[in-house]
Amino acid sequence: MTDLTPEHSPTVDGAAASEIREGILRARAALRRDLPALLADRRARGKWACYSCDGRIAIGTDYTALIRECVNRGIPDAEFVIERVTSRAGSEEEEEIDSSFV
Repeated sequence: MTDLTPEHSPTVDGAAASEIREGILRARAALRRDLPALLADRRARGKWACYSCDGRIAIGTDYTALIRECVNRGIPDAEFVIERVTSRAGSEEEEEIDSSFV
């Protein structure tokens, strides 16, 4: 097996895997930072929370609309997360999204 140097690391849309990881980690950290307030707000609980590395983008019931909002703002895939507002939101664990919610 060949060792990969940084310039040979896998990419997505031209971004190195380490850059993707950093953007997602920062977006999740922003979500975790706001999570206590989101959970305290009964209007936000159970809805989709969309966060970028810069903070909250939107909270809503339509997952696809949140993706469109990110695309319209020019936010790269590697720099935002969309998760349900639950006590597990923003965790490092990857969760499968139930397609019936999308």
